[in-house]
Amino acid sequence: MLLDAVGDGPINGQPAERVLHVMRRFEEAQARSINDELHQFIAALAPGGEAAPSRRGLVLGEINEITASKYGHAITLRQSRRRYYIDNRLLDKIVTSYRSAHAAIGNKQARVVALMLLELKKGYARVVDMCLMLCHLPAVRLLVRGCDRKQTDASAARLKSHCRQMPTTSSPTSF
Repeated sequence: MLLDAVGDGPINGQPAERVLHVMRRFEEAQARSINDELHQFIAALAPGGEAAPSRRGLVLGEINEITASKYGHAITLRQSRRRYYIDNRLLDKIVTSYRSAHAAIGNKQARVVALMLLELKKGYARVVDMCLMLCHLPAVRLLVRGCDRKQTDASAARLKSHCRQMPTTSSPTSF
């Protein structure tokens, strides 16, 4: 559904399918095609020659685990066993910025989605930047309840101070 929403729209002047890969929901019957699509996308990130710069791409998928590796850490997604390598400095920044989402990694009830900016270095997929989002239902309910009260009131007050009105919408708390 997400790829349909993006459609043929460009991302940084490039076709979306060349820049962004959204992992499909894992189904055992389609495991091979899901992994083939991912491998083709990542293979296309390889530089055209020795002097050519590497291309970067975005991969959106659900994190399975983050483990220690020789030079930092390795990330695996739930839909694939491929590893994405991240250095300790960047991982520390991610942990600080997305503390609650990072804490939920490994909890089988939680759904932690990552948007990773990748490049290929010496044949390995290296994470250049990343953001996390906790997406399981209880977290979304908490977020919506918190937003309804505090952020909405603050936004309304800010708009009122600028002589504007808060748009009226239906409440998104009906899950």
